[in-house]
Amino acid sequence: MCSILIVDDEQRVRDGLAKYLAGVGAPYHVAGVASDGLEALKMVDRLQPDVVITDINMPHMDGLTFVENLREANEEAQVIILSGYDEFAYAQRAIRAGACEYLLKPVDRAYLMALLQKLWAKILRIRQQNPIIPPEMTGEPADSDDLGARAVAQLAQRWNDPTLTLDVIAAELFVNTNYLRQLFKKKTGLSFVRYIREYRLRQAQKLLLSTDLQVQQVAEHVGYEDSRYFTNCFRDWCGKSPSDYRDACRNGGAGVTACP
Repeated sequence: MCSILIVDDEQRVRDGLAKYLAGVGAPYHVAGVASDGLEALKMVDRLQPDVVITDINMPHMDGLTFVENLREANEEAQVIILSGYDEFAYAQRAIRAGACEYLLKPVDRAYLMALLQKLWAKILRIRQQNPIIPPEMTGEPADSDDLGARAVAQLAQRWNDPTLTLDVIAAELFVNTNYLRQLFKKKTGLSFVRYIREYRLRQAQKLLLSTDLQVQQVAEHVGYEDSRYFTNCFRDWCGKSPSDYRDACRNGGAGVTACP
């Protein structure tokens, strides 16, 4: 199935697209809907959608910022940008952020359907090129525990590099990415994305308590290029924004609960 996440602050647009795709049926499946980029980012790691259809102009986190941060949560999702803005600059930024297509509202559903068919064919080709194959069939080392440990070691050395992805580590270890993804989760109990996020946030927690760095500087130190996204991740993880957490701890820890 081709799982799809729809992100738009207009309920009629979300509902309209979801209803239309439900009517189209297999292989397309609407895995979830979100009203803004922040809500969508929380859903991406859990849903791991194949395709994301997102508006640009939304509150809290606009669609372009969402797409720019999406790659940390899902490196493979195909992205379609929807917008009422017929401006080339938006299209340029959308493509740089990793969008496959930039569509103007109101959406031409026949064109959208043709685009989804093209993207689904692309996804199937990628899956065929990168199947989850046991190591004895790929020339990968048979010691899967060693591979998992080496991937964790690579992350521990380069955790604050914002360009670090599982694809990068897999290429350096000369292994299949999907296979390494399985090994990494088996080794750590977490997906690569969730593991590196929590690792970075724990390092940020230490910096907040041991230094006077500004929140933006802390974000950069731990590998976040967008300080607003860092703040939202930290709040979701710890229950307080970075600045509120620091203030509360320095004032005796009142109202501070233990972070995960």
